[in-house]
Amino acid sequence: MLRPDKGRFSPLKAACFAPLLAGLILLSSPFSLDAATPEEELVRLRKALAVSTERQNEISSRLQLLTGEIKALKEKSVRVAQRLTRIDRSLLETEERLADIQQVEKQTLTTLAEQNKGLADTLSALLQLSRQP
Repeated sequence: MLRPDKGRFSPLKAACFAPLLAGLILLSSPFSLDAATPEEELVRLRKALAVSTERQNEISSRLQLLTGEIKALKEKSVRVAQRLTRIDRSLLETEERLADIQQVEKQTLTTLAEQNKGLADTLSALLQLSRQP
């Protein structure tokens, strides 16, 4: 089960927030080509922060959505595994019954063959009796 990391470093967080941090660093670089006033610089930084916050919210929303989808897929895979287990158990039971049925069939065929031989002997004896006067 996925649990949100609370204050811990994770590769997913690093991958999501590294570009945002790099953008903020570039925007706040003292080597900017234009000579902006501190007020303009503050407005620009606030805009960049707003964009970064919006992007972070979008990523968080996507992460929550993906977390829900992963949970649903895991639950579905558990249900499928349970169903496969039931089917496998049923198959084993069916194979055991089939083996029992085959054993009964073999015994029945053996009994029928013995009875057939007995009937053939009886018929042969009757034919010999009918030939004698």
